Amino acid sequence: MTKSKKPKGAKPLPPRRVLIATPVAADASLSIYYVDSLTNSFRLAAQQRVELYPVYLANDVLVQRARNSLIAIAIEADVDDLIWIDSDIQWQPDDIFRLLNYPVDVVGGTYRKKTDEEEQYPIQIRGNSIPIDPSTGLLEVDGLGTGMLRMSKKALQAVWNDPTSKKYRNKGNIEKWICEILLEPTEEPDVFEVISEDIVLCHKLAALGFKIYLDPLLTCNHVGLKVYQGNFAEYLVKLQKANA
Repeated sequence: MTKSKKPKGAKPLPPRRVLIATPVAADASLSIYYVDSLTNSFRLAAQQRVELYPVYLANDVLVQRARNSLIAIAIEADVDDLIWIDSDIQWQPDDIFRLLNYPVDVVGGTYRKKTDEEEQYPIQIRGNSIPIDPSTGLLEVDGLGTGMLRMSKKALQAVWNDPTSKKYRNKGNIEKWICEILLEPTEEPDVFEVISEDIVLCHKLAALGFKIYLDPLLTCNHVGLKVYQGNFAEYLVKLQKANA
């Protein structure tokens, strides 16, 4: 009697490879709050079938060049996602996986700016419209700080292959000038506004057809002389009432 063969099960999907990109200040130091958050996220990664690869780029006085080098590393490593996390950010262990689970290409959390004068967040919203995506609960924005921002492989490859990004040589490597600081004119004659490299990155992604999303429930802590805490969801309610 011939024994029937058991059907072979489908092979398990390979782990999702995620590069944690962190440009570090000139003193090459990481906040202990950052280290603690990353350590706790590693503990959850195996359960989520995610492999985290933190890359720290220190001692570059030009943060935009450091970000461009990190993009080049992500492209070379062919990772599935890149998540920008600044070295002065504190987050909850599952925040990384929350961003990875959204079915969008560019999404991030936010954090309060390091000021006690007024509650501010590094978010660019033009006009009075604050559209929420009903299917995801995400807020569509024009620009978002890269202190906690995820880019899919598709978004990474798009900005890397963008013909408007010039090639340059950095320590023997060919990289692309993607993140840059720009000056934009204002309503005042001969007065310009400085646009940071993270907002410029968002604008370039938008020009390539990507929507920039913010999870309004994901507010990180921002570490300076003290830990700056915020609650963007509550701030958003105030903003919506002001614009009503």
